[in-house]
Amino acid sequence: MNKQGKKYTGIAAVVVFLLCALFCIPFGTSARANSAQRYWNGVTASGTQIVSEDCPLEVEHENLTFEIPVFPANYYHDSNDFSQYNASVTAEYTFYNPADYEVHAALAFPFGVMPYYIMDEQEPDDSERYCVTADGVAVERNLRHTLYSGDFETSADLERLRDECVKDDFFTDDLLITAYSFCVEGISAQDAREYAPYAATTIGKQKNTFLMASDHNGFGRQDKNVTIGFFAHNGDSITVYAVGEPLAAPPAWEMYSNGALKKKIGGTLRYKGSETFTFGDIVMQYYNENGTVSRIDWYNAVLDNMNDILSRIDFYLGDYSDVLDVSPVLLQWYTYNLTVPARSRVVNAVTAPLYPSIDAYYEPPVYEYTYLLSPAKTWNTFGTLDIEIRTPYYLLESGGYDFTPTENGFALSLTGLPDGELQFSLCAEQNPKAVRMGCGCGTGSALADIVLISAGVFVLAVLSWLVSKMMYGI
Repeated sequence: MNKQGKKYTGIAAVVVFLLCALFCIPFGTSARANSAQRYWNGVTASGTQIVSEDCPLEVEHENLTFEIPVFPANYYHDSNDFSQYNASVTAEYTFYNPADYEVHAALAFPFGVMPYYIMDEQEPDDSERYCVTADGVAVERNLRHTLYSGDFETSADLERLRDECVKDDFFTDDLLITAYSFCVEGISAQDAREYAPYAATTIGKQKNTFLMASDHNGFGRQDKNVTIGFFAHNGDSITVYAVGEPLAAPPAWEMYSNGALKKKIGGTLRYKGSETFTFGDIVMQYYNENGTVSRIDWYNAVLDNMNDILSRIDFYLGDYSDVLDVSPVLLQWYTYNLTVPARSRVVNAVTAPLYPSIDAYYEPPVYEYTYLLSPAKTWNTFGTLDIEIRTPYYLLESGGYDFTPTENGFALSLTGLPDGELQFSLCAEQNPKAVRMGCGCGTGSALADIVLISAGVFVLAVLSWLVSKMMYGI
């Protein structure tokens, strides 16, 4: 073999080596691929809140009981499967009325948004599975919803429980919205094959105007401009919405080879025209008439969502459906009334669902529970607190609290409220192992590993032969 042949053979060997490294197929391992979802967010729970101010009721004692006979699945195939999950938390309060008059208190118990492992299409109704009682007798309660911004804050979230539609200074029912529609055309077959065509438009800030867009892949802000873009294919459509004053002119689009916006390519977005409607026409567009959310709560949640977005991102509201469909971010509440006679006591118990976060970076997974104790500090006085976790599982972390093992699980007694919140984690095993991460394929089957490795060897052999043939024709 001549020097050139040896040189090309060496190149082929290097290519094969690099491809082997790229495949990175481990023998007999159950390592998970990095792209697989390994963590599911759960729901933060909290206790009963007083809606009215200056309530004289005192909490003499609270029993906080977590019933955790089973862990949730990280995915439920249908509502029937979900109905088998029955973990709950019960907050039982002994209220004392020190006043010489009867107290009628309006109370609210928040129990979180639906967790990530409950699919939207399942639409489970938790309102019928749990209850509120006073001295053992069922109390009428209403299921209410407010926008959840991600961190529960007692006074701010209570203020969002309103019995009438919000009267907003800007987002009124007759607020004008102008929709500018476009269709992608003219991307050549070669550009579509060689690049990832990306269409983008830059729109300057305009007084009394906010922007939304239909399905798009990204946006960016610079000074007083916003750039909206999406990966484009011939026939795709996009709509830009001006909320408030119409734009001075329809948005102008450019076509790029990819989302880096560096190289322009052929193709255009044909302007299809505009149409106008009002905010009142679309605010209820995604509302489910057959669902459990009231029209008032939905309307107010959409308004709160729009104002929350603008407080962070100035004049760009975001994706049209994300702005108007608030179903994934609704905080659920039980609201009810409680009557406590003068200088008397009433035992009030509220039971609600319990949805932990799931950490599958451990095997078996670790389930993390969060219960906010601090909102109870808003009561006039708070006495003692007994916490019981009834479960067959192992308690791994307890947030610094010294729980005592019991026949049914774990228990803790406190005098007064602690400074921190209650966070604990449970697992089916006492010492779960961290899941090995890497580029492994994660088959978990020796036979599957052998098949994959054999296929990889075959592919590499073919690639090596092709490289040799291209280099020196053999």
